[in-house]
Amino acid sequence: MARLSPLIALVLSALLVSGQAQAQASDGEAMSQSTQDYFKGEKHVSGIGFMSLGAASVGLSGAFLAGDSDRRKGIAYVFLPLGVVELIVGAVVFFRTDAQVGKLEAQMADDPAAFREAEQARMKKVVESFEWLKAAEIVIFVVGVGVALTGKFDDNLVLEGIGQGMAEQAASIFVLDLLADWRAQLYVEALESFDPTEASAPHRAPFLSLSTRF
Repeated sequence: MARLSPLIALVLSALLVSGQAQAQASDGEAMSQSTQDYFKGEKHVSGIGFMSLGAASVGLSGAFLAGDSDRRKGIAYVFLPLGVVELIVGAVVFFRTDAQVGKLEAQMADDPAAFREAEQARMKKVVESFEWLKAAEIVIFVVGVGVALTGKFDDNLVLEGIGQGMAEQAASIFVLDLLADWRAQLYVEALESFDPTEASAPHRAPFLSLSTRF
């Protein structure tokens, strides 16, 4: 048995090192997957979502302005400028995301602690901005409904259309921002649970006193 002790110790050491490596890899891989999932949602939901909303808004505006309905022309007065903004916002989010993910992945590999600290600070601002945006969108929706009702009671079809356009745009953007906020919260939770020391810890074997007696 004494002759087998060095071999047993070496096997146990190898198993412990392997377990540590798997735990460290799992933590880092989980954070990497959470990062990719978050930005994939940003690209395909927010990016494509805003571009689709913007394209629909601009397209409807052209059709409404070419028609004879004063109410629809009022809607177009809101849809057209906002549609252009939505197209730009969606395109920026869509085309910048891949490069942004690449930089974050590189930072996570080089310095996990710095990655976590920087992303937590950035995401805190992102989450706070969503609270302001959603509040503003609710206000615009309510104002839009009020403007639409005012136009309807005053037989002002253009004003009614403007109010309707405000309410519809606010509601549509609110849904997109609500989804984006939900994804951001999940990403923040992943950052909070991420342990950079585990992800970056060197793979050291535990100290074992090996007998040299064979």
